[in-house]
Amino acid sequence: MKNRRLNASPVHPLDSFFLRNTIGISGTGFFWGLGLPVLLESTFLQVYLRKLGASNLLIGMVPAMLFAGLSMFGLFSGYLTNHLESKRKAVIVTHVFGSLPFPLLGIVLLATGFNSFSIPMFFISYGLFSALLGLMAPPWQNYIVKIFSETSAVQGLSGMWIVKNTTKIISSFIIARAFERLTITA
Repeated sequence: MKNRRLNASPVHPLDSFFLRNTIGISGTGFFWGLGLPVLLESTFLQVYLRKLGASNLLIGMVPAMLFAGLSMFGLFSGYLTNHLESKRKAVIVTHVFGSLPFPLLGIVLLATGFNSFSIPMFFISYGLFSALLGLMAPPWQNYIVKIFSETSAVQGLSGMWIVKNTTKIISSFIIARAFERLTITA
């Protein structure tokens, strides 16, 4: 028995925080999983914009804005955060600000109603969201690989992806139900 303990590889200091870190990033993954199907991975936005009267060109701008925001602001974020020893504050700040454009849009639309400014307000919100998502991605990716040891990173990240993908499925059913209930069609 003593020989086994002597030959066992030492426990990495990060492994003692494995459960806490997995639960932490899975909590974030839960909320992103609920939101991503609405904002990125479904036809909800296209149908919503069509109902508002957006042209095909404007509807086609949605993915272009997303990829531009991720690309340009991702490079900018990498440059801004590269020198930071700990990315934790950058991750928190970008997540908080990245989550604001659409709740604020919802508040404005509830207060003003749907009118001729709804489409421009949507695109301003989506542009901000895309830019903030681009600012968020590099420090987030850097952060999540540093909170796990090399031997536990796959398990920790897998836990987050399982939670995120499960909530994406739940969100997709919610979207489908909303389409049925509100009789939204393209």
